[in-house]
Amino acid sequence: MSNLDRYIPTIVNEITKFNQYVKTLIRSLAARGKHTEDLLTNLFKGYMVVTDKDVVRFISRKLEKYEGGKDISTDELMQLADNKFRLLKEKGMWEAPSQEEENIMALQS
Repeated sequence: MSNLDRYIPTIVNEITKFNQYVKTLIRSLAARGKHTEDLLTNLFKGYMVVTDKDVVRFISRKLEKYEGGKDISTDELMQLADNKFRLLKEKGMWEAPSQEEENIMALQS
């Protein structure tokens, strides 16, 4: 679980696939009578390396609230991240350049 931040780029930041992979790992651990204590930390770490700036900002806000004392379950975080991913994909805004990046590209043209 500690390598989730290295795994997500290998699947091109596909959050739905990432979440399925994590759930498979959890089931595999459970089948052996084991569990992980740091899943939430590793999920945050994994989502934070996604190349979509909107997702990173979204997850950063969730992390700040968590660090401020707001409870969040691993299932809830995974669902929220997946919802954000799907909405951005549907709107055609997944991995869209930020306004700053667009301005830089325009200046370079």
